[in-house]
Amino acid sequence: MNWHAPPELLASYAQGDLDHARTLSIEAHTLRCAECQARLADLAAPLVDRTWSSIADAIDAPRLPWFERSLGRLGVSPQIARLVGTTPSLRMNWFVSTLASLALGVVLSHVASGSARSLPFLVIAPVIPVLVIAAAYGSPLGGTNDIERATPFAPWRLLLLRSMTVLAVCVATSAILSLGMAGPAARAWLWLAPALALTALVLALSTWVSLSRAATATAMLWIVLVLGCSVVRARHADAVFSRFVMFQPMGQLVTLAVALVCWLVFAMRSRHVDPYLGRLA
Repeated sequence: MNWHAPPELLASYAQGDLDHARTLSIEAHTLRCAECQARLADLAAPLVDRTWSSIADAIDAPRLPWFERSLGRLGVSPQIARLVGTTPSLRMNWFVSTLASLALGVVLSHVASGSARSLPFLVIAPVIPVLVIAAAYGSPLGGTNDIERATPFAPWRLLLLRSMTVLAVCVATSAILSLGMAGPAARAWLWLAPALALTALVLALSTWVSLSRAATATAMLWIVLVLGCSVVRARHADAVFSRFVMFQPMGQLVTLAVALVCWLVFAMRSRHVDPYLGRLA
């Protein structure tokens, strides 16, 4: 074969810049010409190397989820961003469940009548972080055991990071939905102090018992407190609402004090946190 493809034509072919007709002509020729095949291989080698390098980068460093990228922009280290980003409460199924529970409280606040209109949401919102933590770490559906065992972080630090993430997500969601709550606007934020106290209580109890038991005990304590307040006879003008002392000014202060004490207990006993947070006990 006397004719060979010009070097500039082969270079354009290697870069993918030829039109369809000339591309077919070059391919038909190189199938029968060993010399053009060798020249084309030399021209295509850098492109092949760049292609494989980009594929390797995509496999070794995949695109991070939006939440992890956002944390990185805020200066959070990649290791912490990954641990926080894999928190089960950030998965869509957990988030939808949280949203549905809080939305139920908003709906019930519109269905209720009189001074009790805001109570359904105020009762439901504080216990949501506790239930999400229990479901994420105390259930095999949480899927966190492998990460927990492989992480170089101390168990208490992992628990604190993820619990704060759960609390932040629940607080942000509750804050938005509380704007649609029926009842006086001043009551829209009364759930914050109990939510902080219940979350802190879970962390404090986790230094003695497994996290699943701590969350269960805290949720039951809240239910008992709510039921106990609901049967107490009140003499105030706002009879129904005043039964729930945790939503009164003094009750809010006491709740914040309980939260502070629980945080201190967790700080002092953090080394006793169960290293296998997700175990069922």
